[in-house]
Amino acid sequence: MRGAITPENLEWFEPLMTKKAADLIKEGAPVYAVGVTEEYTKTACGALVGYVRGGCFQLISLFVSPEYRRCGYGNLLIGELVEICRDGGIGIEISFTGADTETETLEEFLKYWFFRPEKSQGEIYEITLGEALKSEYNQGGGVTCVHLLEECQEHMVRELSKRAYDSDVPVPEGGFFASSIDRKISVVYERENRITAYLIFDHSTGGKLTLCALCSFEQNPVVLAEMIFKAMTLCREEYSEDTKFYMQAVNETSENLIHKVFPGAGTISHTYYLHAR
Repeated sequence: MRGAITPENLEWFEPLMTKKAADLIKEGAPVYAVGVTEEYTKTACGALVGYVRGGCFQLISLFVSPEYRRCGYGNLLIGELVEICRDGGIGIEISFTGADTETETLEEFLKYWFFRPEKSQGEIYEITLGEALKSEYNQGGGVTCVHLLEECQEHMVRELSKRAYDSDVPVPEGGFFASSIDRKISVVYERENRITAYLIFDHSTGGKLTLCALCSFEQNPVVLAEMIFKAMTLCREEYSEDTKFYMQAVNETSENLIHKVFPGAGTISHTYYLHAR
């Protein structure tokens, strides 16, 4: 059986959707939210949630319990949505991260419905600490100018914040004073009482360790190498070498930098699009 998901029946479907989707429903936001239940037991077995933004339907959550897959519930969830969007002349987009069997299952399902993968800004990369330590930039050297972010004077961090935002370079989610920053391994390059480069870790990507901001206002590549060497040394003290961390390419510059510094990193973000017909 198929029906709308509302704040009143959300508790049955909440385990089948992302937190963002559940929060929007709780807030009464204008979302398209439908769920399916098993006909006889009335067990919630699938949910789909999304909304229209910028002339496109953003599909933010789509999931069917593994024990109910291959039973037509996924088709029941998305079939009417596809028809509605086609009649309205709008496309459907879904973005997600992952590199496991769940991801592969979702990709197969989307391709069955003629969704096509598309490259998008903000791609997320993944690499293990052990692989990152192999980077040619991770070479020992003088690191006398590299310091922990938390050791810097507040006025220097505020000056850095203004410069970073004005320059449109990667910055941590919530700024340089955000509580989510991992201050045991986040470092900066300080020259003449001014921060001229930084490498910041936090837990902004699904709670996972994330290299969220890497930037250098210096023209000297040695600065980048020294920061990476210091940060990786600190990481090795805090985490095992099989620990995975994420990096997000917020623009073309940061994407090129990730490829250059961590060539072993692989993309784990996915964007699929179904064009209106």
